[in-house]
Amino acid sequence: MENKRKQQKESTKKLLIETAYAIYSKKGFSVPTSEIAKKAKVSHGTIFAHFPTVNHLITFLINDFGEALTAELHEKSLKVNSIKDFLGMHIEVISKYENFYHHLISEFNALNEESKLSFICLQSAASFHLGSTIDRLKHKHNFINIPVYMVFNTWIGLIHYYLQNKEYFIATGSVLKKYKNELINSFIKMIIKK
Repeated sequence: MENKRKQQKESTKKLLIETAYAIYSKKGFSVPTSEIAKKAKVSHGTIFAHFPTVNHLITFLINDFGEALTAELHEKSLKVNSIKDFLGMHIEVISKYENFYHHLISEFNALNEESKLSFICLQSAASFHLGSTIDRLKHKHNFINIPVYMVFNTWIGLIHYYLQNKEYFIATGSVLKKYKNELINSFIKMIIKK
């Protein structure tokens, strides 16, 4: 009986996480928890049996999102054979979570400190993998001599600009997928000498 109760509790928590992720991806982080409960078809109090506050729920989601994204970046970055491949892989990974990621960067300043730190850790991991890729591929490319953190900051700034201004670039769909080749080719021209 105890095991069945534990399984039910885990199942409910998983449902709440998936529902919150879907709603936050669509509407942003200011959605009331009552809407999440209604969509998950559970009582409002059920959310707080698993997450003491809405900030705990959001932080959990961002941590979970960050871990998934970082693991995927780590695994795939070891297999790339050019800087173009790395940048393409990075766009592909972000594109899979594009709506959630968009709300994350758009509402960053309104997030609690722990959620902000999780996002910063995600960016640090991506920067590390870009730096490692550049180090590994120095023999193949003639990189401009600028610090890796500036290379990453410029790249992620470009990605964030397109995400933040998506409605000016595309009516529907993924702005990153649509402009992937243009973003990559333009960025490569900025960091590799001819």
